[in-house]
Amino acid sequence: MGKNTFLSIGKPLPERKNIVITSNSHFSFRGVDTALSFESALYFARNLRHPACVIGGAEVYKKALPYTTEICITFVDADFPNADVFFPVVDFSKWEEVSRQHFSKDSQNEYAFDIVRFARKEEEKR
Repeated sequence: MGKNTFLSIGKPLPERKNIVITSNSHFSFRGVDTALSFESALYFARNLRHPACVIGGAEVYKKALPYTTEICITFVDADFPNADVFFPVVDFSKWEEVSRQHFSKDSQNEYAFDIVRFARKEEEKR
């Protein structure tokens, strides 16, 4: 994750390796590994014993997308005209939808949303 994403969460996510990408070589936070570039984080992630998950921000998503074999996207049924950060454009012709869960607007969710999992089509894998 990028540093701003990490700072918005405010703490390391439990039960996983947390890698924060920052150009600030002095950045330090207990329970977090830091990488000074996306490439360094990618190298580190490739040596993990389990799949790595990218959780943002926008630039990290953009750089990670070519290496990604699976995407899990939440589509929210609402417009946010003041939004200033966006997920990169995805060419969905290269992806296959493998699951979809719909959640209706209710007392716990202000908006209806779908959580959709996509797998990269075999011929598109690196």
